[in-house]
Amino acid sequence: MAGGQITTAVIGLCGVFVGGLITAGANWILAARKERADAQKEQRTKAIELRTRLGWFPMTSHGVWLPQASLLNADSGRRNGST
Repeated sequence: MAGGQITTAVIGLCGVFVGGLITAGANWILAARKERADAQKEQRTKAIELRTRLGWFPMTSHGVWLPQASLLNADSGRRNGST
């Protein structure tokens, strides 16, 4: 009788350990993915900030970054009143 109870207890204890390992592994994987996503987001934010500080602005129709000077040169004829 006692042997059956010990076997049941050992199997239950193994289940607890396996469940703990699964939980820890899943949390580790999710944390690593979040860190990677946060790093990529920070890199994109820094790149946008750098482009903005250097005077580069996005062309929304094509998604291409152009320098501010080229945008001003394109509009310079209209601003000076000449056509």
